[in-house]
Amino acid sequence: MPSALRPQNSATRGGGRRTEGADDRPGGKERRRSSSGGPSSPTLRTAGRKGSGDAAVRHEAFGRSARAFALQFAVVFLGVLVTFVGSGIIERWRQARAVRTTMQLVAGELEYNLDRMRSVCDKLRFDRRGMLMFERCGMDPDRIPEDSLVHYAALAGGVRTFSLQDDALEVLKTSGLASSVEDKRLLMELLGCYREMEDFRDNVAAYNRRKIEAIDHLFAGSDLSAAAASAPRDAWRTMLADPMFANFIASSSTFFGGGDETYFDRLLGRVETTLRTVGAQYGAEGCR
Repeated sequence: MPSALRPQNSATRGGGRRTEGADDRPGGKERRRSSSGGPSSPTLRTAGRKGSGDAAVRHEAFGRSARAFALQFAVVFLGVLVTFVGSGIIERWRQARAVRTTMQLVAGELEYNLDRMRSVCDKLRFDRRGMLMFERCGMDPDRIPEDSLVHYAALAGGVRTFSLQDDALEVLKTSGLASSVEDKRLLMELLGCYREMEDFRDNVAAYNRRKIEAIDHLFAGSDLSAAAASAPRDAWRTMLADPMFANFIASSSTFFGGGDETYFDRLLGRVETTLRTVGAQYGAEGCR
């Protein structure tokens, strides 16, 4: 067959081969897209995984930092709270200790005052018994046994003094510790007890003034040197002849308590009760 009429197999085959290039082969386009950086590109997949990993790392780091901050804040807050609470507890303990120490001093002071009061009350009872004796006998020494006249010769002298010690109580009041005493009833009892002792001190001072005035008047108007050298009965006649001294003897038996026999016992009993209460509550030695 003439060559001009033959099919161009070579060209077709050559062109077919050219046609069956990368574009015509199955998967060719996908491979081309992949190579050009499409969605299925390995580089993008790696970058995606790397981006996700970075975000997770950042999230985890943020969580750790948040927890660390919360922990540090909790530690600081608890530290401040413990400091304040601890300071309050220490301050209350210090106040309670100061109150206890001061109340023990008050108990010792009460015991001292009580001993002094017992001594003074004994002497005042002595004076009162002698005065009542003269009253019953109509102020007539001739109706009184001589030994009784000798026994009560101290009525013409012997001033009965009582000095109240209240330094510990003043410390309790002026230091502000009184407001820290939890038992307010005991505090009121203590203050009332001191007021009664102050009244007793003032009454003793007033009694002494009356007695000193009577004795001064007696010494100014009588020759007691001669009376002292004479018999007890004669000495009492001389003393009772002085109107001011005789008035003191006749009117002073009711000076304390209005003549109530139990006045001194009740007064001492009040102080004793307060002393025992303070000693028992605050552990004062010898006061229970």
